[in-house]
Amino acid sequence: MEIMSTTSQPLVSIVVITYNSAKYVLETLESAKAQTYQNIELIISDDCSSDDTVEICREWVMNNKNRFVRSEFITTAVNSGISANCNRGAKMAVGEWIKFIAGDDILAPICIEEFIGFTKSFPNANIIFSQQQSFTEEKGERTLLIINPQMHIYNKEFYSGNSSVKTQYNYLLERKVSVAGPSYIVKMKLLQSINYFDEKYKLLEDYPMYMRVLEQGNYFYFFDKVTVYYRSHKKSISSHGSKEKIYPDFFRDWYAFLMDYNFKRINIIYKIDLLIEVFIFKVVLLMGNHGRIAMMLWANSRKLLPSRYLSFLRIIK
Repeated sequence: MEIMSTTSQPLVSIVVITYNSAKYVLETLESAKAQTYQNIELIISDDCSSDDTVEICREWVMNNKNRFVRSEFITTAVNSGISANCNRGAKMAVGEWIKFIAGDDILAPICIEEFIGFTKSFPNANIIFSQQQSFTEEKGERTLLIINPQMHIYNKEFYSGNSSVKTQYNYLLERKVSVAGPSYIVKMKLLQSINYFDEKYKLLEDYPMYMRVLEQGNYFYFFDKVTVYYRSHKKSISSHGSKEKIYPDFFRDWYAFLMDYNFKRINIIYKIDLLIEVFIFKVVLLMGNHGRIAMMLWANSRKLLPSRYLSFLRIIK
């Protein structure tokens, strides 16, 4: 594969975040190696995996280190959560831009090239999002699923290019929009200016970071091309509504952050929404976080939210 010349290109740090990723991480690493953009350093940060992730990554780095400007593998003796793992990787990186990728997802070959090309047209961009495509894999056969973000009315306004930082902040605060988290690339200086990720919320690294980025006045730039493939599987941190566990573990941090941050900043309708959601979450946990009745409660919970009807009224106007 032909690789771009690097002499005048900014250094990009691909930071691979791993935890018990042995089954999939080679595919993630190969997707970093296959980038059409050349000027890349690779940082792998492991969060005390108990499977073969560490051995697999170390061997792969040794065999492929010449592909990258620089390669580093770091690990820790104690599992510390996603936010801390991201911070370890980010603080080891020296690139102008950072592209995080989980150790079970896949970068499109043109991912970094497309992002850096986008900055030529939008030199003021500090954080850029794109589309991501979900997929499943069973018995070696891959099935492509939906592309996110889907362009419903609020997402169209959020990503239009005509919205303001204030509009983006309010829409994200009120959770009217979806953000393709695995897709973004961020400038190192911006990440440093907000003091990286908030380690108080161990399993929720992205949303608190987004709110601080927007608070600082940084616009969320977006282009509609798939740059990342998000693997959907039962052990994924965001796997939701499964028979084994209705609410994934990260929801404890999700609702903790929403009550700490969002609740004091949203209007009464969204306050009621949030209180209802937290109540249902706690009831489902009391029911063991599984079972038919608990699943029905979770599946129908959105019908109880007042904001749902406000959105519906807006659509039919």
